[in-house]
Order: sequence, then structure tokens, then C-alpha cells
Amino acid sequence: MSDETVFLVLFVVFAAPFAFYVVAALVLALMPKAKLHPSYAGKHVFITGGSQGLGRGLALQLVAAGANVTIVSRSSAKLQSVINDAEKSATPGRGRIAFESADTCDAEAIRDAVSSAEANFGPIDILFAVAGKATTGTVDTVSLNSHKAAMDLNYFGTLHAIHAVLPGMTSRNSGSLVLVASGAALSSYVGYAAYSPSKYAIRGLAECLRNELQPRNITVHIAYPGQMDTPGFVEEELTKPAACKAIEADDVKHTPEAVAKSILRDLSNGEYSMYCGDLGISVLGAVTAGMSPRSNWALDILLFPIGVLVVWIVRNDWAKKARAGATTTDAYHLA
Repeated sequence: MSDETVFLVLFVVFAAPFAFYVVAALVLALMPKAKLHPSYAGKHVFITGGSQGLGRGLALQLVAAGANVTIVSRSSAKLQSVINDAEKSATPGRGRIAFESADTCDAEAIRDAVSSAEANFGPIDILFAVAGKATTGTVDTVSLNSHKAAMDLNYFGTLHAIHAVLPGMTSRNSGSLVLVASGAALSSYVGYAAYSPSKYAIRGLAECLRNELQPRNITVHIAYPGQMDTPGFVEEELTKPAACKAIEADDVKHTPEAVAKSILRDLSNGEYSMYCGDLGISVLGAVTAGMSPRSNWALDILLFPIGVLVVWIVRNDWAKKARAGATTTDAYHLA
């Protein structure tokens, strides 16, 4: 076989497909996207977990953008503080904001909150299911009741909110559901045995609903935020194992305001998977997206071999830190 033939074969097998994917990735990245929500002005947005952290960040930015926002959590005092902050804004055309005090673990209370919110601001256009908490600790130090409570709050709390808003959205044949999971719903490590499964459950729910609700013109989206500088993060740190802290030592800690801005931009563009401005989670998303819709399939194909290598390196680093931080015991004593 001549050198020219060998070169041609190698070009066809390797260079031509690579060039195709590079061009396709650039075209998809530069192609204007049809806006799902060109503007949030006048929309009624319902946010669970709206009293602090990411929920608070979303609420303040949406009010500034002209949306009418209902925030929900158990603490009336914290909710009122968010409203006070929102009302300080002098943004022209800003929306209105109100709160409903309710526990997302109580399905009836959330239904009542939705009814009251709709009586106040009209039909709910967008749900942000943000309420959640990370219970941290090794599997032998977290009680079974804590595992169940994590699922009750993070998964069933999300499901309760969806069930409450869905009848109205179905009757109008429109609406958007934004489910907030976590980077820990893409991969996880020591310390999150109670938390991560509840977020993986949200991911499974989002996948089902995305397909199921398409005929009703209700869009479903899932956000995977990484570490955020929130009161919840401070609380998590109190019970995290040393190995968990070692793994996360170099993680970028995002502000809830920056994550909220990223989520709102992605929702405006109709993105299904939202990686919240975190590069590492974006690469992980490209590797683990499976059947989920992709923002740029050609770019994901280019990233995949790199991502697989990075994941292998990171996974081995996690294992090393888990071994270094492990406490030697004769046996697990499950609480």
C-alpha cells in the first residue's frame, strides 16, 4: 500500500470526522436559538425554598426582571426578609413578590400555597423546585430516619410542588418546571450517601416528565448546581467526613446569585440540562447525559474522550482521599 493511500485512509478515518464535529460544534454554538422565555416580565413564578440561598437569588433577579414571584418556605421571618430586599429595588418595571409559609414535605400545605398564590398573582407559569438540604456523613453515622427524611424533603418535596402546579399548567397547555438537583446527581462520593440518592431520584423524575409532558406543551428542565456559598453549605460542613472535605478542597464555590443568573439564562434559551456555570460539572454532564437532550451534541462528542480520561483521573483521586480519610473499624454499625 502506497504512502498516499495510507494517508488518505487515515484522513478519512480520523481527520475528516474530527473536522466535521468541530465545524458542527461551532455552527451549533453560534446558531441563534429560539427563546423559550424571551422575557420574564408578567410571568408568575413559584419558588420553593425561596427564603435563602439559590431560591432567594432567583426570586430577587426575577422580580427585577418584571416577574411576579411567590416564594415558599417554612420560615415567615426569612421570607419577609427576602420581600424587604426585593422591595428596595428601584428597577423600572419590576414585578411584585409575596410569600406563602408552607412545608414542601406536606403535600396538602403546598396545594394550599399554590391556590393562594394563584388567587394573588394568577396562574403559575414557571415552577422552581429549589427546596432541599444536604444531610452529610458516612453511611454508618447517618440514621435510617435521616436517609428517609432526605428523600422526603429533596425528592417528595419536589414531587409535591409539581403535583400542585401541574393541573393548572395542564389545563392551560403551557408552563415550565425547573427541578433543582445537584452536581451530586451526576456523580458522588464519600459523605453524600443520604443526599445524593435523593437528587438522582429528581434526575429520574425529570427524565420521565420531560417526555411525558411534551404533548401538553409543558417544558421540563433540571439544574445541577455545584458548591454554593449558602447557609446550607455552612451547615453541611459541620458533619462532612474529612475525606469529603479533602475531595472538595479545590472546588470552586459559586455565589447563589451567579448560579441563579446562569439558570435563568439557560431557561430563557430552553436548555434542558443546566450546569450552572461550573466547568467541571459541564464536562461531567457531557459524559453522563445519556438520553438527555444536549445543548451541543457535536461538542459533547469532541469532549467525550477527554471527559472519560478526566473522570478516570478524578475517580482515582477520590478513591485515594477516601482511603486516606477512612476511619478503621471492625464493622459498620448502622444507626
